[in-house]
Amino acid sequence: MPAVRLDDGDLPAVEALFNAVFPWKPVPAGFARWRYGSREIGGLCVGVRDPATGRVVAAHGVQLLPATGGVLVGLSVDVMVASDHQRRGLGALMEEQVRIEAERAGCASLICFPNPKLASLRAKIPEWQTVLDARAYSVPAGRFAAASADRAWKATADLPEGIDTLWRAMRKRTPDVVGIDRSRDYLAWRFRKNPLHRYDWIVPVDRHAPAAAAATKVWVDPVTNERVGDVVELVALDPSGAMETLLAACRHLRSQSVSRMTLWAPRTVSESALAGCGFEPDPALARSLQVRSLAQRPRIDFSKWFLTQSDTDLY
Repeated sequence: MPAVRLDDGDLPAVEALFNAVFPWKPVPAGFARWRYGSREIGGLCVGVRDPATGRVVAAHGVQLLPATGGVLVGLSVDVMVASDHQRRGLGALMEEQVRIEAERAGCASLICFPNPKLASLRAKIPEWQTVLDARAYSVPAGRFAAASADRAWKATADLPEGIDTLWRAMRKRTPDVVGIDRSRDYLAWRFRKNPLHRYDWIVPVDRHAPAAAAATKVWVDPVTNERVGDVVELVALDPSGAMETLLAACRHLRSQSVSRMTLWAPRTVSESALAGCGFEPDPALARSLQVRSLAQRPRIDFSKWFLTQSDTDLY
């Protein structure tokens, strides 16, 4: 059974496979097209068909994301194998075809945030290297401590004006920072058009072009029914602005009756500042960023990657 690049006609079958493998988080029709084939970003999906039935029994998706300096990176997501075809080496088979297709697409690197099962597969492939660990924190809503806000903030589901220029302005101030290029097209795809989650942007009321912004999400754990608030994105021109915006985002989440709030803290937020408002390290929420460099392409220093929850397919 060879691994091949799937086409648009296979996407409904990929969604069916997703729902069979992950029944606790079903996806709607059109999910795979958003995930791998949107207008705003590129993508590809490799899969394996059962030769007897033609059924897609395994799939591995990649999102093609523009990063700093025009470099293209491929975010590996949704590595799935049907239960009746597991332990047949299909994961490794797709891994090699994904590499081939990503190189053809011009990717400099493949990246991923693997769960333990996928991490065990990648451990057998020496080209995959762990380069960065997420700085994961959480705080119970009842322990969150912050003074009253010095300015008025608003929450909006729409992309704030000037949000795309904020990333460029931050990189101008800290040119060693690298990451996914937060263009307006990318942000619209990632947040407004996401078929699974609803996000709120938190920005100051008194600024036309924000100097800082956060994106938040509320979700209900399907196992425990716990209501959790995530600070998925946090971009600011300076550390004080980052903390001020984080506090505003947490106030917004607390107003929505969450039991706790989580964050992958970017480089602009210090551990001491987080501890001052009740956040504590939460290793259970952390994932490692793994990277596989491809061909002779430009290299990125991933130790300086601007890592937030929005970089992943998990949030």
